[in-house]
Amino acid sequence: MLFRRLGAKPGEVPTVAHSAPAPAAAAAVTKARQIALEHLAGKNLPALSVAVGLNGVLAWAEGFGYADLRASVPVTTAHRFRIGTASTVLTSAATGPLVENGSLKLEDEIQTYVPAFPKKQWPLTLRDLIGHTAGMNPGSDDDGALFTKHCSEPADALQ
Repeated sequence: MLFRRLGAKPGEVPTVAHSAPAPAAAAAVTKARQIALEHLAGKNLPALSVAVGLNGVLAWAEGFGYADLRASVPVTTAHRFRIGTASTVLTSAATGPLVENGSLKLEDEIQTYVPAFPKKQWPLTLRDLIGHTAGMNPGSDDDGALFTKHCSEPADALQ
């Protein structure tokens, strides 16, 4: 297995810190760093990135492990991870209370909430999109421009 390359010892995992942690957070960061390293090595994960804010200010940011296992490229705090289907759970969790309080209606077409969303040959409801039954391509090995192009605004990614 490719991930075995990380080994089982936290001391062997590369780390790249954004900057020194805030002095008020130094002790907590030391403990959190050890937990992150043990988790990464113990679960045999390729990478992990952590960012913690205190009172609206970045207190600590650090990358652990490899962005590219084959080339042994360490993760930095600037690395962007693909979250894949994790966004489905987060979106559903955020949608539930909005549906309950009447701010969202599952049977409304998506253009009710996102007018810039391109019209398709069939209506797409919020329920269809959340339930992955809208007939939209969920992705493939060729992820196309969405993963290689930066979109400054969410609407830029709709096409």
